[in-house]
Amino acid sequence: MTEINLSKEPSMQILSMAEEWEMFHTWLEANAPGTLLSLNPPASESEIERLGEIGHFIHPDLPSLLCCHNGAPPVTRGGAPSAYLPGGYSLKSVDQILIGRTVMLEDIEYERRRGTLVDNYGLTCHSDWLPIASDSAGGQLFLDNRTGPLLGSVLAYDDGRLQYQPKWPSLRSMLSEINSSARGHGTAGGLKPRVRPGELTIEWYDPQFS
Repeated sequence: MTEINLSKEPSMQILSMAEEWEMFHTWLEANAPGTLLSLNPPASESEIERLGEIGHFIHPDLPSLLCCHNGAPPVTRGGAPSAYLPGGYSLKSVDQILIGRTVMLEDIEYERRRGTLVDNYGLTCHSDWLPIASDSAGGQLFLDNRTGPLLGSVLAYDDGRLQYQPKWPSLRSMLSEINSSARGHGTAGGLKPRVRPGELTIEWYDPQFS
């Protein structure tokens, strides 16, 4: 495996989602073209408009990122070159997000009928969450669209607390952290990136166990 460690200092400038993505796109072209080739093209205007079917407010970071690339094919048990998000997650397409939300709402209704929803609502599920990424083991990242301090945050499952917790304050900050880590500055979600030789795809590892 090739560990990434470039010397360029990270910028303190706050970039837009499109600018963050362009920076990462440039890095992928130069270092992990296998990952870049696995991603879907940008979502069309009509695809973005389909998010309106959700019927509640969606943090603008999500359509902004989908306009950069409309997710990728689902991650399989063997992983996928498209899993560029820390933890081996791959961004879902608009279609996958809508399907995932339908499944989540069905799960919420099932728990409501069983009488267990009150114990889990807002901890393991919420109708204002959107499933935005998945890994090869069935894990998911959610975008929190609830009004309040967690609006726009990216939620990941905490095995210790047995509930979803904020991993990043926003999708844009997540991508910014990825860009910094890819250039050798710190971690993204506690992980560092490296490139698989031959495949030239990105993967993430815990520096404590490298």
